[in-house]
Amino acid sequence: MSPKPPDLSVTIPAHNEARFIGRCIESVFQSAQKAEQGVEVVVALNRCTDQTQAIAESLGARYVVEDKKCISAVRNAAIRASRAPAIATIDADSWMSENTVAAVMNRVH
Repeated sequence: MSPKPPDLSVTIPAHNEARFIGRCIESVFQSAQKAEQGVEVVVALNRCTDQTQAIAESLGARYVVEDKKCISAVRNAAIRASRAPAIATIDADSWMSENTVAAVMNRVH
């Protein structure tokens, strides 16, 4: 039996975002926990030369690599890798409030 797919995929484009990615990912999972929703985080690594990938993986995020110099291509790579029926995007230097996932899910249901 395969695990239940997530309810929401949160995609994050990232180019050398080691300074911010941890707070961003942690805020997504905290918001998901409060909303009692299954959430996956997919980080699209764009020509990263820092610890962005290692930090993302250590926090439970999945990642894809997209080296094009085009933000829409980077976002779309993460979206294509998503497994949930609902998708939200956030920038790596941003974070979610504790009520964001609940608000997103209220809009899509």
